[in-house]
Amino acid sequence: CGGGPCIFDHGYHIFSLAKFLLGPVEEVFAWILTSEVARIEIDRPAIVCWRHSAPRRVGSWETTGSTELLVPSKYYTNDERVQIIGEKGIIWINHCSGQLTSDPPLVLYRDGVTTAYHDIESDWGASFRIGGRDWHDHLLEGRPCEMTPEEGLDVMRFAEAAHIASRENRPVRLAELG
Repeated sequence: CGGGPCIFDHGYHIFSLAKFLLGPVEEVFAWILTSEVARIEIDRPAIVCWRHSAPRRVGSWETTGSTELLVPSKYYTNDERVQIIGEKGIIWINHCSGQLTSDPPLVLYRDGVTTAYHDIESDWGASFRIGGRDWHDHLLEGRPCEMTPEEGLDVMRFAEAAHIASRENRPVRLAELG
């Protein structure tokens, strides 16, 4: 798709989470800028916004980074946040791989009440261990994977749509991508 390490590779994890929580995505828009880091072009800073197929469900993800910005992290020099807006509330997923702020990893706003979740597994590396175990169990025990191949392709189209939207400065419907 011509993507980069932030939006296409790293974004795949963010986009799969949004799809898992709120269902299929209908349309995507994005602004993706680039920075050169150690002579490598990186697709950040960026903001990606989307609308789900179900009514009144939208989401956004932004990633920041700069050669001059110190972002505490065990993994990347990024700080990402996901905001998912639903019919009855909002979910904020904070500091996916970076630790720029001391916000709790998960915050839920529903029915006028904000609930912060501090004591949950939020280490980015845990997602890879859990995903690896899921694949291992699929191969050895024959049980279904958490994500089907078709769902995986949908998430790839989501990431591709973000790059096309930014390049062409227009919303992209996932149906355009087959």
